[in-house]
Amino acid sequence: MSVQFRYPVAYFVDNDESKWGKTFQGRIVASPDELAQEDLDGVVVVIASTAVEEITVQLERMGLISGLNFLVSPLIAGQMGEKNTIHPKLLVSCFEVDGGLYLVDINSGDKKFLLEGNLRGMQPHGDTIVVVDEHKGLIRLDTDFIEIQRCEMPDSVNMHGITFNPDENVFYVNETGRDRIGIYDAETLNRINEINLGRESNPAFEQHHINDVLYENGRLFVSMFSRQGVWRKNIWSDGCLASVDIKANKLDQILLGGLKQPHSILNDGGGMWICNSMDCSVWFGDQIMCQTNGYVRGLAKHQHYLYIGQSTMRRLDRFANRFNNISLDCGILVWNIDNKTSRFVSLPAKSVFDILVLETD
Repeated sequence: MSVQFRYPVAYFVDNDESKWGKTFQGRIVASPDELAQEDLDGVVVVIASTAVEEITVQLERMGLISGLNFLVSPLIAGQMGEKNTIHPKLLVSCFEVDGGLYLVDINSGDKKFLLEGNLRGMQPHGDTIVVVDEHKGLIRLDTDFIEIQRCEMPDSVNMHGITFNPDENVFYVNETGRDRIGIYDAETLNRINEINLGRESNPAFEQHHINDVLYENGRLFVSMFSRQGVWRKNIWSDGCLASVDIKANKLDQILLGGLKQPHSILNDGGGMWICNSMDCSVWFGDQIMCQTNGYVRGLAKHQHYLYIGQSTMRRLDRFANRFNNISLDCGILVWNIDNKTSRFVSLPAKSVFDILVLETD
């Protein structure tokens, strides 16, 4: 079968002397010595072998520079897993001890502390990002992550997740302490309305503990600890992912029940992902896709990778009888959806809430 090359290929190179002078896919197979005669300014070598490390050393000895004179075929890079993957930078919001906003470079492992606070959800809006500070309210940041606008709210509101409705130009913000979803004007950050999800008009305590909120294609989704309002009784199997009827101002449908402290919701166009936090797992639809050994909260996706936030485990007595290896680390789990491999990038914090993928250069 003949291969159609997207870019012109002059010849193939192989270390196997028996192949020299023969043809492959209509091109001659040459000795590596042939490369030594080339003008490097006009040469790009594509490594199409899984022996990437060995070939890289050989090419560098010839004076070729990785990324300039040679690169790895995407097909081979996919087989190599993490080694040749370029990840986008991430914004990570953290709360409690050492809480704030972190810029994380997965490729180098570098972390930059940008903003102090007890930060929860994050939502891009134009060239700005609106972050939720549990104690301060909504804060708008510019491209340099400098505060340029604020809507203050009392601690009792206990704000958590945030999402944007472009059709109405409003933010929906979970006001967890009130079992409400506050509706805020996206330009002024003024609170203009609410959706009451509580089972009582003025309960003494929150009943549902609403965590994340997501607006997608005219529909609003929330995650919560308890649909029936029993989580304060240490009943941890009543969590759910539900849709909200915006016009009727009430819960519409339970999409996934029986969850244990569910948090982050992600729609990648093919279905819904959710962190089933107390079960230390990430679900796609009604199936467990990634089982971890830490408390998962914070979820983002880029290509075939999930970036999963992991927080320092608290209240170990709730986990010791269900898990035989409990992680006490805080950071980002980089999980390859295709080959099920992962690596971990630590954070100097205790509790991750949200993760946002920044556009790649």
